[in-house]
Amino acid sequence: MRAGGWVRCVGISLTLGCAGSELPSRSETASRRGVVVASGPSVKAVTVGPATIHAFSADKGGGLYFVPFNTGTDADCAANANDATAPSRAIIEADRRLVFSVTEGDLACLATEGRGRFELLWHTYPGPGMRAAAMAQTKR
Repeated sequence: MRAGGWVRCVGISLTLGCAGSELPSRSETASRRGVVVASGPSVKAVTVGPATIHAFSADKGGGLYFVPFNTGTDADCAANANDATAPSRAIIEADRRLVFSVTEGDLACLATEGRGRFELLWHTYPGPGMRAAAMAQTKR
């Protein structure tokens, strides 16, 4: 290879190497997923922000709300479940996907009202996070 070819190769490698250093790592872009099962009236922690969350349930009688993250457990959700300052709940309709964002420092919680079993399937994608006012429901 001629000297000019090596110079171009090194230049391109340095350019791409430096540009790639600002890209998010695999762990920062990996999605999280889970299942939350509740029996009867209860509150459960789902996930912490920042993230965009897709939630789905075949059952009715559940809703999502947000509280400030403290311990990341069901206790955070229970302590703020009836707080007047907590954002309004988003109702999870049966057989429909709920898409919403949670900001950094907040914890998404599930509240169920019925006497039966409620199963929530969810997955997240890291995102800028917005408050509950930015929620949108979409068909499955």
